[in-house]
Order: sequence, then C-alpha cells, then structure tokens
Amino acid sequence: MARHEHDREDLLRDAVAMVERIAWRDLAGRERFVGFRSTGAVSVYLDQDPAYHFNSADQLRRGYVDGQLLKAERGQLRAMRRERPGGEVQLVSRLLSASEAEALVARMRDDLTQLADQLAGDQLTLVGQVPADQPVAKRVADWLEQLLLKPLSIARSPHAK
Repeated sequence: MARHEHDREDLLRDAVAMVERIAWRDLAGRERFVGFRSTGAVSVYLDQDPAYHFNSADQLRRGYVDGQLLKAERGQLRAMRRERPGGEVQLVSRLLSASEAEALVARMRDDLTQLADQLAGDQLTLVGQVPADQPVAKRVADWLEQLLLKPLSIARSPHAK
C-alpha cells in the first residue's frame, strides 16, 4: 500500500472496465461520475468522497464514505480505515452495526436522490463521456429512477457480479 494517498485518477480516461461512463461538474464545482460495467454493475463517485459501487443486482457491494473503505460481507458492511502508527500503514477493520449500516444506506439514498435531482434539474455541466455518441446521461437517469424506487440493500459479497 502506498504511504501517501492522492486524488483519484481521471476516471473518465482511466476507468476502462466501465464501458459506459460520464462525468459532470455540479454548480458548486464538485465532480459527479457514473460508470457502467458490461455486467451491469454501476459505480458512482460524488467528488472525492463518497463513492458507491453496486453489483448487477443494484446492491451496494463497496464504497468509500467519510474516509472509510466499505465492503459488503454476507449482507453486512465492513468498514476499513487506514491508520499509520509509526509511519506504517495498517488497515483497521470492523463490521458496522445494524444502525450504522441503516444510517449509511439512508445517506446513500439522499446522495443518489440529490444526483438524480441535479440531473433532472439541468444543474450539471458535462465534462465528458465514453462512448461520446451514446445517451449515457439518459442511462444514468433511468438507472437512478429505477434504483430509488426500491429499498436499497447490501450485497452478500464485494464482487461486481
């Protein structure tokens, strides 16, 4: 593991596993990015933090929220935080309680609702998309609409399938 963390790479350019991807800036200048894998799994990055990764069944499988890595494990969430005692990086891990997981899922719903509202309200400026000739923004809007109609759930595993 690196000793220093840097801002995320250029997802629009580098996230080639996401065959359709799009990036915007909101009115406050924050980055919004959504990418679709060929399997139907989706990743959503809302600036540097938070990030939510879903499997093809639209269940949360991984995330990054408030500086913590999140990983689905048998329908629960494991939170991992990098600590540096003595300059050495250690990953400290714990299962979230049911109430912590519920609060995180509620926050995720709020974040995704805000993204859907920004998109519907024409409050986002397109930075770019891949492929350039496909209706990726419409796919994102449709995905968000369908996702937010149902209860959000946690995957059994962190894998994208």
